[in-house]
Amino acid sequence: MKIFERISILMISALLILAFSASIWAGSYFSSRNNSIGTRTYTTGVRGLGMGGTGLASFDSLSLNYYVVSQWRNINNTRATFGLFYDYTNSEVGESTFTSSVANFAGLSFGIPIQTKKWVFGVSVQPYTDINFRTTQNVTSIISSDTTNFQQVLQQEGNISRAQFNLIWAPVEQVGLAIHANYYFGTLEDNYRFEFDEASFASTNHIVEYRVSGPGLGFSLDVRPTSDLMLAGFFDLKPSLNISTSYISQNTDIEGSDRVFDSFPISYGIGGAYQLGKRWNLAADYAFQKWSETLLSSDESYEDWFHFGVGVERMASTRRTRSLGFWDRVDLRAGASSRQLGYRFNNESVRENSLHFGLGIPFFQKNYRLDAGFAAGFRGDSAKNLASESFFRFELSVSVGEKWFQRIQ
Repeated sequence: MKIFERISILMISALLILAFSASIWAGSYFSSRNNSIGTRTYTTGVRGLGMGGTGLASFDSLSLNYYVVSQWRNINNTRATFGLFYDYTNSEVGESTFTSSVANFAGLSFGIPIQTKKWVFGVSVQPYTDINFRTTQNVTSIISSDTTNFQQVLQQEGNISRAQFNLIWAPVEQVGLAIHANYYFGTLEDNYRFEFDEASFASTNHIVEYRVSGPGLGFSLDVRPTSDLMLAGFFDLKPSLNISTSYISQNTDIEGSDRVFDSFPISYGIGGAYQLGKRWNLAADYAFQKWSETLLSSDESYEDWFHFGVGVERMASTRRTRSLGFWDRVDLRAGASSRQLGYRFNNESVRENSLHFGLGIPFFQKNYRLDAGFAAGFRGDSAKNLASESFFRFELSVSVGEKWFQRIQ
């Protein structure tokens, strides 16, 4: 891979690379697209993760949805949801195989009813995109008839988050409306490092740092035409981003140092949920982003991102008897999803297909709940994309609530 147009550390006009004798990889290979923002982070919450990545339409009144926040109108008291995640990835790129794992913050939501079932104010913050890729190559080169061995390290890391300030209104019992003031913020970093064993050359780092920040606006709507059916959707407008570049290096002539996008694209999603009896829920979601609308120049490496998921949930029994077994006291969930990552590798689309499982454990008289979600699957194709990955994702969240404000008699 060509990284520099000029490599200032060697102070010569020509560098002949003879062999890459070994490679060490870390992170998802499909987050390594040059000048990208990594892989898009999308989940409506841990409950939704367990149901095939659905949850845009939900009958749930305990956990807070990250996208269709108009449904927060269903909460009876002040509520908060906090989540963490763990990712494990096994990648195969050509003849190289590597594994990586990461654990981090998955999101936080906080909602306060101003008027029960009518007005709600809330805030939330959630990862929007994540990049974490590293490759180390052992290089043998000839400079002025001298053989030099060194390690060439390329590392891309960082993330961007989205904060929301939400105002929810229910004009009638069957309809919820919400407006979201979004703010995107985060840092992406490209780190090029050369590590020499010889005393004649000093190891060096060249870092390019991109700070991304800016406001946006979004809306969400949910409608309950019957007691058993819920329809919902969200629409996020293209934000106004500021992308500043800093060079933590003496070399500012780095190939591809400018990102090829100037903003994030319009994002929207629609979903439906249907309640079968008192304990069963069915759900289906579709979300979409058109990345080609935000590129500064044509780039065939980018394409549209989309997500489609279906899921089912069996809720805990409402009966309160000691004879109930454990599985009747918890919510059980399952589903499947398919996603297009928005990048092309080897001029082919990269798809991600996964199975999902989850459970919810109510406690404190079913006013609190611990949710766990699991997703496992494959992304990429060794024949089409020249790379493939198997992955496992685990998310855990807790939803709590209590009455903060009450009328004084």
